[in-house]
Amino acid sequence: MGPHPQNGRQHAGLPAGAAQPIFCRRWRLRGHHTQGGVGTQREMAALAGRQRGPVVRVGAAGSHRRRPKRSPKSRFRPGGAPAAGGRAPRLAHRAMPHPVAARRQNHGLRLELTGPRSGRASAFLNPPAVSCLLLALSLLLLPAAGALAQTYSVRDYGALADGKTLVTAAIQRAIDACNRGGGGTVEVPAGTYIVGTIALKTNVNLHLGSGAVLRGSANLDDYLAYTLPGYGRNRYGILYTANAANVALTGHGTIDGNNGVFYDFDQAKKLDTAATRYTRQRGNFRRLPAGEDIGDGPVVPKDRPRQMVIFSQCVNVRVADVSLLNSPFWTLHFADCDAVNVDGIRLWTNFLVPNADGIDVTSSRNVTIENCDIRAGDDALAITGYDHHFELPGFTGVRHACENINVSNCNLQSYSSGIRIGFLDQNVVRNVNVSNCNITNSTRGIGIFLRDEGSLENLTFTNIRIETKLRTGDWWGNGEPIHISAVRGKENVRLGHIRNVTFTNVSCRAENGILLYGSAESPLQDITFNNLKLEFVDSPLNDVAGGNVDLRGALGAPTSLFARDIPAFLAEHVHGLILTDFKLDWTKPRATFLTNGVEVNHFKNVRIGHFVGTGAPNNLTARPVVLRDGTAATVDRPKADVQRRDVRSR
Repeated sequence: MGPHPQNGRQHAGLPAGAAQPIFCRRWRLRGHHTQGGVGTQREMAALAGRQRGPVVRVGAAGSHRRRPKRSPKSRFRPGGAPAAGGRAPRLAHRAMPHPVAARRQNHGLRLELTGPRSGRASAFLNPPAVSCLLLALSLLLLPAAGALAQTYSVRDYGALADGKTLVTAAIQRAIDACNRGGGGTVEVPAGTYIVGTIALKTNVNLHLGSGAVLRGSANLDDYLAYTLPGYGRNRYGILYTANAANVALTGHGTIDGNNGVFYDFDQAKKLDTAATRYTRQRGNFRRLPAGEDIGDGPVVPKDRPRQMVIFSQCVNVRVADVSLLNSPFWTLHFADCDAVNVDGIRLWTNFLVPNADGIDVTSSRNVTIENCDIRAGDDALAITGYDHHFELPGFTGVRHACENINVSNCNLQSYSSGIRIGFLDQNVVRNVNVSNCNITNSTRGIGIFLRDEGSLENLTFTNIRIETKLRTGDWWGNGEPIHISAVRGKENVRLGHIRNVTFTNVSCRAENGILLYGSAESPLQDITFNNLKLEFVDSPLNDVAGGNVDLRGALGAPTSLFARDIPAFLAEHVHGLILTDFKLDWTKPRATFLTNGVEVNHFKNVRIGHFVGTGAPNNLTARPVVLRDGTAATVDRPKADVQRRDVRSR
């Protein structure tokens, strides 16, 4: 059925050709209840979306009516149906079937139809008639429900699982047929399928059976091309889905990006000596030992497809149980999406591959990521507010917050940041909650970066274990378990702020200290640590990489990557710092650049309580606590342990 003549358009959330609900702009449904009959007054009131009042207004999308409250969470169940307690697809709240007014009387039902010109017709139905009416309505709905549950095998559409034949078109035909039929599951049986770029569509679950592998083609021409002004021609990855609702990628199969053909694994990327000239080592910064050619990489890319799996401007997205391997670029990207659930996936890329992020969430809302194992060459998990990002596809210039992001029970490894929030963000990022996660074998643990106008606020981290180390090669980061910085990275914008960040029950083992680095134009605001443990361990790479602060992304080489003595906990330009129950251990320190236990400079309102630790034991001038140039500081240590310079009471 085409667009309804009254509203002149296809109903939102339904594919072309699917059965459409009938709309009426001005009919009203009236219900008054006596004892007996079907349902109670409370149940009918709940159906009407309010606690009291007998009138439900029903009309086309956009007309005035009461709506049921939506659940803040949403989980997509394969086949297009929402899980219990989750938010239904848009259709469920946009319209109701053609209204039939109901008035129950004496264990029966009186139907009352009120028209646009005050015309009214009514009829009394006894209980048997009511049962017949309900049965008829259920039979009408059965075909639509059945359509959503259909399964389409890619084998039936010509997909060969021989690991040689390109089957992009066959798999796309199965997806298109599923979408035209009202939705359901596209089944990929065991075997290896060579593919280019595939697009999911509304109400389709792409289910990869156990043993099924979608492997990216080695031929770049097999991927769909796109062009962005100023960046020329590039290629999409394996799965590109845009403007879809109720989509899923599930099963115990694999998507393999085949990144081995898009990189030179015998050559490491060269460091920019102009960027390293202010480091402690200058031209020897991160130099490899004699005889080593690659070290920690990163290796040199060739022409390659961009993000392996993208969902752009999609609603109700579920990714569960699949393995996403060997991506040549970002692996799983959600751009401008709403209601996303990622559960139980295995995402592994080669640690030597640059830009091979794990999961990227950009300017999206209501996202849950849980029970995932992510090992990535670049950031394992990145949460950002980009409305555009260089040459990458999927961005639409939408200006809205990236918000309500929940991450739990994940294992993360990265040669960059285990978790990165922010960078060159145009949009605000807020309400991010991370809990019960392990970050190991990473260059940075948690990195929070502000370089543009998009502020970062209301971020909480609870029950986190972090292990970080120094690296060779051109990776950003220098072993910081926690890094928070707000410095200018772009001219002619009003720099945003980082504020209201809380860490609770965080345990770190690291080859560098914790770094909080604000700036005069954007001081860090309201940063809290409760129950923090840091074991500062000696690094075998101290001589080639240690004793530096890495703020890359900042404007100007002197303020981007530079030499500095390293405290265990350093805070610069912070307004409102609470550090309680902090236990610091130094393990065999030998580097001469190691200094104080806690150092805070250019501050307002600092409170340090129950700090157990010292300055670096190998540095006789190091102090447990050093405070410089600030206002209002409280430290519950003996005065001899605290050095104060230019600290004002108020």
